Amino acid sequence: MNEQLPDDAPARLSIDPAQLTDPGELRGGHAMAVGAVLPKPIPPDAPEPAQAPEGDKDPAAES
Repeated sequence: MNEQLPDDAPARLSIDPAQLTDPGELRGGHAMAVGAVLPKPIPPDAPEPAQAPEGDKDPAAES
């Protein structure tokens, strides 16, 4: 049984590098997605506070 365990270990290792190659490309895409998500919350953060008062001013002006 010990012989089977080592056999499985190397077999899995062989799959790891192969799968890593595929995820490698996904990793690049994932990194880009993360970068896009970070900048997204940053810009909206600034306009959010500006929009909040604007919204209040609009109704106030109408009243």
